Amino acid sequence: MKNTGNYNISCTKAVFSGWDRMEKTLFHPFDLGKWFLLGFSAWLANLGQGFGTHFNFPSMPRESVFPAEGIPTALLVLICCITVGVAAVCLVLAIVMLWIRSRGDFMFLDNLVHGKTMILKPWGKHSRQGDSLFVFRIASWILFIGFLLIALVSSLLLCWHSIRTGKTDSFCIAGIIFGISCLFIFILTVVFYELSLKSFIVPIMFKRQTGAYDASIEFLTLFSGNTAAFIRYYLMYMLLSVCASIAVIIFVFSTCCLCCIGLVILWLPYLWAVAMLPILTFFRFYSIEFLAQFGDDYNVYAVGSPKE
Repeated sequence: MKNTGNYNISCTKAVFSGWDRMEKTLFHPFDLGKWFLLGFSAWLANLGQGFGTHFNFPSMPRESVFPAEGIPTALLVLICCITVGVAAVCLVLAIVMLWIRSRGDFMFLDNLVHGKTMILKPWGKHSRQGDSLFVFRIASWILFIGFLLIALVSSLLLCWHSIRTGKTDSFCIAGIIFGISCLFIFILTVVFYELSLKSFIVPIMFKRQTGAYDASIEFLTLFSGNTAAFIRYYLMYMLLSVCASIAVIIFVFSTCCLCCIGLVILWLPYLWAVAMLPILTFFRFYSIEFLAQFGDDYNVYAVGSPKE
């Protein structure tokens, strides 16, 4: 393993470099066909995220359409079967979208790095890395959900006596504090995981043509030697995300006078990625420009892969 510390890392430099590459990729020259093709790979890389994947299901009224008593058993069984079936279909769709997004991450990155708008070639070229990322994501979320369930059950057990007696005691207070602390740790860990996975682990996998586990170990080694630099990156990323959100809100409100065209675009699964392509492209370039400051070993533009 090469030296992973003592680098002069600048978030500002990465921001300006990412912005410059985004401008050259999308606007110099401007090509509408290229925009839509690149937007497709950007959409796949963000499938299941963003404005274009929100669905609103009709909610049941406060008073049930059925009486509280006397519901036929057959009807209850039917409702339970439908509920389980819908949940199973949603779970399968979520897993399929996660698999496609894992492939799409490498498609979008490959197109940006090589200045292309290809779909089939990068889909097959990075199939091994995409599948490894998919499995890694599934395993990670199983661990995350398992931790959250254990924490919630532990918190509930501490509060159980107070729930039964209706009196607050020291165990109940401890359970509440424990539950809130675990929830905070869970949210913080998930945010760090998702941002690190997208920003750094995927480019490392792309550069080294390795699996997600090996790339994550290498990232953690790099992070441990340059913690302050990465913290600055995360803070800058959040600041830029707020600015991007404000820009999107301005875009939506400015187009409301045109029959809410902005809202329509943002809620259509593919068109939102096309409309948001400058933002998606910039953030992708920002992360790889930041990572490239650690040397050619982490520069996705450098020819060849480093030797282990």
